[in-house]
Amino acid sequence: MQDKSILITGATGSLGSVAARALADAGARLTLTGGNAAGLAELVEDAGIDNAVVVERRPETRPTRRPWWLRPLPTTAALTGFWWRRA
Repeated sequence: MQDKSILITGATGSLGSVAARALADAGARLTLTGGNAAGLAELVEDAGIDNAVVVERRPETRPTRRPWWLRPLPTTAALTGFWWRRA
């Protein structure tokens, strides 16, 4: 992963932070985004990531809340490669 540039969205989440740590250890240049500026700063400091650009998500771009039963769908779709369409 040396000299590769990678964008990680949701870097303050559980999967995003693990991916950021692993890719930084592999030598990738990272751009990290997330909705929590303190969490992004903590991730960079704790993981010793010295080659990252950190971008906080603007509050007005936060998505509206979805019903609890719809929240897992995008994650499930991303992990399985399956996506559904509205009829």
